Amino acid sequence: MSKGRTSRRRKKRAERNKVEAEVEKKNILFQKWLKEKFAYKPTSLRIASCGDGGGNGVFARKAIPSGDPIVSIPRRLMIGVHEVTVHSALIASILAYLRKLDDEDLFLTTVQILALFLIEERRKPLEHGASTSFRPYISMLPHTFTHLLYWNDEELGCLSPHLSHKAANIRNKVTHQLDHLNLILLNMRRSTSSMTPFDDVTWKEYIWAWCCVNTRCVFSDHQASRKLRGGMRKTTEDNYYLIPFLDMLNHHPQADVQAKYDAKSQHFQLITLSMCHKYDQLYIKYGEHGSLDLLLEYGFVPTPDPISNLNDCIEVDFNQLCAAFKVDDPSTKCLLFEVIMERRLHEDLSFIIHTGPSWSLIVCCILLANLQHNNLLKKTSRQLLALICSGKTIDQKPPQTGSSITHVMKGNLLEFVMKKLMETRRLLVKCGEHDSVQMTFLARYYEIIALILDQSRAFVTDECSQFAAVTLLNK
Repeated sequence: MSKGRTSRRRKKRAERNKVEAEVEKKNILFQKWLKEKFAYKPTSLRIASCGDGGGNGVFARKAIPSGDPIVSIPRRLMIGVHEVTVHSALIASILAYLRKLDDEDLFLTTVQILALFLIEERRKPLEHGASTSFRPYISMLPHTFTHLLYWNDEELGCLSPHLSHKAANIRNKVTHQLDHLNLILLNMRRSTSSMTPFDDVTWKEYIWAWCCVNTRCVFSDHQASRKLRGGMRKTTEDNYYLIPFLDMLNHHPQADVQAKYDAKSQHFQLITLSMCHKYDQLYIKYGEHGSLDLLLEYGFVPTPDPISNLNDCIEVDFNQLCAAFKVDDPSTKCLLFEVIMERRLHEDLSFIIHTGPSWSLIVCCILLANLQHNNLLKKTSRQLLALICSGKTIDQKPPQTGSSITHVMKGNLLEFVMKKLMETRRLLVKCGEHDSVQMTFLARYYEIIALILDQSRAFVTDECSQFAAVTLLNK
């Protein structure tokens, strides 16, 4: 082995040891802060590095039987809006100002308040009083994220049009929140001489804080009956809480746990529903999210090995489906959409992992195939839908073709699937041109999409499949 290679390995090992020592130092200060400020000490758990750029995780010091709490966090350690106003004079004064102003266009949401709290604490000098500072907790939070808000233009260019649209919506929402927050801060600086000066929040600061809140908060309705504070606007995030230590647990789609607030003990608990062994990494489950939701909301996609995420599916746009079946007349599309809405079929037009096209998608494709070569009225489509839903035979042939409805439907749907599969494979190649964690997650998502499409292609072409039958039963 050359001296150059040995030197590089030693240097890399030294850098890794330095990083691990710094992480351990922060961990010790954090554990001390939890004990001194909140009288909380998780004796059976430890925070440690997951390795390979996986950040920190929580590991068991001893076995935890099924039915026992993995983590039990006292209520005093749950950081919500009401707790923030106690710890932050800045936020309390902002809400008092908004309450006095009583302007329906000037308000803050729970997410904005929690984000501002984190920013305020992060701006405080390191030597700030330990009795009031949350710096030990702030130091344990990620410095950056793989969320789409952090992606550069080249990485964003690897998104499909569908993902680009969703990413733009998220960015616009966060931009609006930041602009609104800075407008309030500006108005307060101009009108309130007693306010402690607080400079405008930068985009970099806000997306960091927003990601901390969005990716780490938990929902608990133990204070749902409490009246919303003046100066706030009611949103679906009003029962969000940051919970130090609990938010150190990583997500796993197969985590067998139950999160709940125990009113008797006044603790937020994470109960394991299966045996956890000593030294195991412990996980939390963010909910029944598919890979698309995890990518958009949390900025990562778990590896599908060894078990796939059974929530994965591909949502199909009705207009794209109409285009695939060459049904482009606006009035015809409108009438058909009205028909499928009556049976709520529009809510589940999707390809599902390991299953293929959903029943709703199959039925919609049959209706489109029936319309493709015929100027049929809404009544005819409704009658055909009634036949399908009652399990009747639908082997009639459109008068201008020699093909059955199922044959026409299979051909168009297969073409639709193949087009999407080719687009996905092209995007996979594009991802491979960039070497970043973000692109690894995006490529993993595209691989899952390609798998679902490949499974759906096999389903459509399989003569033994449901498509070969002339009778479709309502599932």
